[in-house]
Amino acid sequence: MVKQKTLPIALYSDARLKIRSGDLLSFRPCFIWYNPLSYLSLLIALTNRDRIVHSAMAAWWGDHLVCVQMQAASDRMVLLSEYVKRWPGKIIVSRALVPVGFNRKKAAQSMVGITEKKYGLVRLLLLAFANTLTGGLLYPNVSNADSDESKWPPVCSEAYSRAMRTNGFDPYPSRADSRTEPHHLFESNRLKPLFILV
Repeated sequence: MVKQKTLPIALYSDARLKIRSGDLLSFRPCFIWYNPLSYLSLLIALTNRDRIVHSAMAAWWGDHLVCVQMQAASDRMVLLSEYVKRWPGKIIVSRALVPVGFNRKKAAQSMVGITEKKYGLVRLLLLAFANTLTGGLLYPNVSNADSDESKWPPVCSEAYSRAMRTNGFDPYPSRADSRTEPHHLFESNRLKPLFILV
């Protein structure tokens, strides 16, 4: 099932107060021909049916709704409104179906802490390798215990998965954080897609 085909379009001004800290932000490709990362983004999009290329966390910081993300660039906390202006129709909001008592604010603080690390370029290459026939055999899934002890810094989806899991909600229990890709989070039945922001 391709989830985004059935999702409503929501104006950011109307949807803003419906978004909670800890909700997943899934990005579709935002292609800019002169940016080399745009080509990488297209390659990632081709590896999954939902064309999801990046994951981030929505978080309320005072009265500001921000996008907290692990990426190679330095802008790891950005007003969500700025991204929606820049890329309307490219950001899907999914509600994290957390248990009663889950502390969304604490999970967001954990995500901010993770973004202080270096970006996991090596991890990105390993995930790409794992998507090949040979790589899938040589780089199999691991447990979260092994994943937590890894020396490689995280990528976007790993950061979201770890921030949520270490606070009591595993968004994709059958995959270790380090093997969780953006489309896995979007496809998880523990996250409910709500709308596409414009």
